[in-house]
Amino acid sequence: MFEEGIAPRGWWAVLLSDVLGIMTEDPSALPSTAGSMTLLRKLDQITEHTRSINTGRSQGDTEAGDYLGVLCKALNGDEKAARQRLQSVRLTLAKALAKRYMSDSGGK
Repeated sequence: MFEEGIAPRGWWAVLLSDVLGIMTEDPSALPSTAGSMTLLRKLDQITEHTRSINTGRSQGDTEAGDYLGVLCKALNGDEKAARQRLQSVRLTLAKALAKRYMSDSGGK
């Protein structure tokens, strides 16, 4: 969905959150290296656009709502929980990418 550009940015955080659930329940469901990199790029975009709230840049609240709004609603309006969930996604993707690199290089 990300690669084709069909996912609206308001749903990016929700989709990434779902990836976390899938990878946690089924560790064999690791995305490819390219897939992991795509997911990390989207996560970086969300992080960059929502960071503006903390730095006081103009339109920060609007951008954060655009990127985190749906996930916040799914988590009962808890923006802190949404941000923590995305940090968990980042950690899980980083671990998956490290495992992928290790298996591609012949490591265990």
